[in-house]
Amino acid sequence: MNYCFNEPIDLTPTISSRYMMVPQHRGSPTEHKSVWTVSNQAEITCFTNSVVSQWKCDKYYWGISIINGVVIQLGTNYENQVLQIAKFVDGASNDCWHGYPANIQRHPGDIPSSAVLNLWQQSGIISKSDKSKIKGGKRCIL
Repeated sequence: MNYCFNEPIDLTPTISSRYMMVPQHRGSPTEHKSVWTVSNQAEITCFTNSVVSQWKCDKYYWGISIINGVVIQLGTNYENQVLQIAKFVDGASNDCWHGYPANIQRHPGDIPSSAVLNLWQQSGIISKSDKSKIKGGKRCIL
């Protein structure tokens, strides 16, 4: 399926929220912008799974994608580090979301909440050690 940047995508019947892919998170990363390395469809699927799984705390959804039991790389930062967690925001508070690969080592605001990390640990997605590393903003390959 072809998608356009900056155009809301209706995700019904799966979820009622809309999703928008933004161009600044595609292409080359900068110090302040990480980029997706997965396909457009994988980005949307990551968001949809986050909503369905209720990986939300406060005003953010958090995502991880798993293929064949392995947490995959979602993106990269300007230092070419592997990023495996996504952060989704509703900047205009109109239930139209966009997201980016979270850069937990460089941006403390990209660290998922303890509530979401606990859900991931309880589900066996991450270990207790991984949870501790993520909370501390340390390098962690899941």
